[in-house]
Amino acid sequence: MRIRQDTQLLPQIVKLSVEEYLRLIKRGRIAPEELDHLLCHYSSHFFKGEIVKLLDEAHLSIPEDKWFTNLYTKGNTGAASIFIMLEEAMNGGRFTPGQKILLMVPESGRFTVSFALLTCVGPDAHPEAKAATDRGAAAARLSTPWRPGEISSLPPVARTGGEIAEAAANSPLGEGFDPGDDPRVRQLVLDLGIVWADFERMLRATPIIRRIEAGQVTVKDYKMLLRNLRQQVMEGARWIARAASNISIELFPLRSMFISHAGDEHRDFQMLERDYCAVGGSLEEIVNTPKNIGSEALSAFMFHRASQPDPLDLLGAMFVIEGLGKHKAGRWAEALKKQLKLTNKEVSFLTYHGQNDDNHFDRLRDVLTSGVVDDAVARRIVKTAKVVARLYALQLEEMDNI
Repeated sequence: MRIRQDTQLLPQIVKLSVEEYLRLIKRGRIAPEELDHLLCHYSSHFFKGEIVKLLDEAHLSIPEDKWFTNLYTKGNTGAASIFIMLEEAMNGGRFTPGQKILLMVPESGRFTVSFALLTCVGPDAHPEAKAATDRGAAAARLSTPWRPGEISSLPPVARTGGEIAEAAANSPLGEGFDPGDDPRVRQLVLDLGIVWADFERMLRATPIIRRIEAGQVTVKDYKMLLRNLRQQVMEGARWIARAASNISIELFPLRSMFISHAGDEHRDFQMLERDYCAVGGSLEEIVNTPKNIGSEALSAFMFHRASQPDPLDLLGAMFVIEGLGKHKAGRWAEALKKQLKLTNKEVSFLTYHGQNDDNHFDRLRDVLTSGVVDDAVARRIVKTAKVVARLYALQLEEMDNI
C-alpha cells in the first residue's frame, strides 16, 4: 500500500489517456479534424505538458485555441472539475450550435480515463436535428464496449497523411517509420501499436517487472528471471529456422530474412548462462531448469505457427519479442545495475538486446512495406502478436512454476 502517490508513475496515466483516444479514433467514435473544443481535466500543469508531448509525437496535436481549462483561475476542483469547466465555457459564449466538444478526464488515483463527445445545439433546435442527436446517442449506447485486446474485429478507419504511422509512435514499430500511402500497412501499424500498449500493461502487472521498476528487485529475483528466460530463448532460433524452411520459393527473400534472423539469435542463450554464473548461479542449475507453464505454452505456439506453410504471421511474434528487447531490455539492465550494484558483464543479455534489436526492426519494416502483406496476412500478424504478447506475459507471471 502506498500512503503517498508515486509521482514517477504519473506519465503512465497520460499514456493511458492517449492510447484510449487512439482506440476511439480507430473505432470511428472520434474524428480529430471535426473537434472544435477540448475540455480536459488535469490537476496540474505537468499533465497538460505530457499530453501535448504525446499528441505531438503521434501527429495528432489539437490546436491550442481549441483547449479550454479553468485550472489557473479556479484550481483543481476534483470530481466536479469537468462540469464546472463545461458550465463556464458555455456561459462564456465559447460554444455555438453544431460544434463538437470532447471531454477528457484522466484520473491518476486509480489509473482510469473517461471521454465524452458532445454536440452543441441551440435552445430552439429543429426537431430533425434533435432526432439526429438522439439517434447518435442511441447508437453510442448500443455499441459494443471495448474489451482488452479487441483489435482485428474493429472496422478500419480512413485516415490521412502519415497519421496512422505516427499514432503508434509509442510502439517499437512506430518510431521513425513511414508506411507510405498503403492504407493496409497504415492500419496494421496502428493495430500493432495497440497490441503493444496492451502488452506494456500486462508486463507492468507481473510481479517480477513490478519489482524491477519499483526498485525492489533482489539478486534472487534476477537469477529467477534468467533461469526462466533461458529455455525459451534457447528455442528462439529453432522456431525461426523452422519457419524459414516452410516459406515457399515465391517468397525467397523472406526466407533469407528468417535465416539471417535465426543466425543472429542462435547463441543468445549462452549470454544468459554467463550472466547467471556471473551473479552466483551454476551452469548446471540454469541448464537443467525446466520450462515454466508460460514458457511451455509460448514455445508450443511458436513451433505450431512456424510449421504452417508461409508462416508470415510470425512477423507479429517478432514485433513483440524484438520490441521487448528494443524498448525494455536496456532500461531493465540499467535498473538492475543500479539496484543490485551489477556490472555490464552481469547484465550482458539485456544490454545487448537493448542496443541491437533495432536492426531486426529494420527488417520487419522492410517486409511490411514490401507488398507481400495482404488483408488476411495482416489480420493473422495482429492475432499472432496478441497471442505472443499474452503468452510472454504469462511466462513472466509463472516464474519457476514448473
